[in-house]
Amino acid sequence: LPIYLDEVNDHFQERVWSDGLPIVPPTLDRVDAFLRHTKRKPDEVIGLLAPTRLPATVWKIAVNGVMAGCRPDYMPILVALAEAAADPAFGIENVGSTVGMTPLIILNGPIGKDLGFNSGQGVLRPQARANITVSRFFRLLMVNVAGYRLGEADMATFGRNYYPVLPEAEGESPWAPLATDRGFAAGDNV
Repeated sequence: LPIYLDEVNDHFQERVWSDGLPIVPPTLDRVDAFLRHTKRKPDEVIGLLAPTRLPATVWKIAVNGVMAGCRPDYMPILVALAEAAADPAFGIENVGSTVGMTPLIILNGPIGKDLGFNSGQGVLRPQARANITVSRFFRLLMVNVAGYRLGEADMATFGRNYYPVLPEAEGESPWAPLATDRGFAAGDNV
């Protein structure tokens, strides 16, 4: 059967499975393309995300990556973001507070250039696909797995849905990358 984009998007909007923007339909073929970029099993639980405490499985990560418009080769970054969200130190329970916490994702390592992240002119502008879709994925994960739906768990009055990912321009900076300040080795993908 052909997929009718308007009908799919209406269906997802009615069920609050989106962030208000059109989504890419998560067909089985598209999700499978993402799963080919990880050695993890689709039903592997990366963590439980508050407040719903629903499991962030590799499958759900792939589905939300497709919906956000990510490329399949971004999958390792998407899994790492889900791991970060599940870590109690992240404080996911504060995402839906009045100020509407929106994390800024900072990316280090060669993976940024390998996957086409923009770390130069206009880094925080939304034109670079990698920068904006990975961040949008994170918001969709918060909606669809963590359960941060407006007026339910998301009680924010202020804030933004997402900021573009900020990859450090490590080669142009006179300072050590943030990742090395946090104990990682230079050249690690963090």
